Amino acid sequence: MVTQAMLDEARAAYHQIVTGQGVQEARQDGNGTVRWHAASLAELRRYINQLETALGLPATDWSGGTRTPARRVLF
Repeated sequence: MVTQAMLDEARAAYHQIVTGQGVQEARQDGNGTVRWHAASLAELRRYINQLETALGLPATDWSGGTRTPARRVLF
């Protein structure tokens, strides 16, 4: 069973890794504890997206907010 607490824990682990606080771990649904480190950030992002989807939330966009420049259209 996926819970909001699991999502919060995974997001906190992601934040701590990104801010340079080393290896983090979190409980995974029925699979014990999972450890993440900077080299496995993509795996942690996928896990967070899976939890969000299971909870009916929109998946996080990991693009960092980069956008394609707007194009001017003339008629």
